[in-house]
Amino acid sequence: MSRHRKQRSSGGYRLVLAGVAAAVVIAFVLNLALSRLNPQPADEQTAYVP
Repeated sequence: MSRHRKQRSSGGYRLVLAGVAAAVVIAFVLNLALSRLNPQPADEQTAYVP
């Protein structure tokens, strides 16, 4: 009984770790995509300068 319980808890830890890792990766990719898509304020200012 104790062995089965131990395996179940370790599986839960794995699931939590996988979820945290996925969230971090998704946030990093989303941040990178936003920074690449959005034009930098410096470029906008230079474009507006006559």
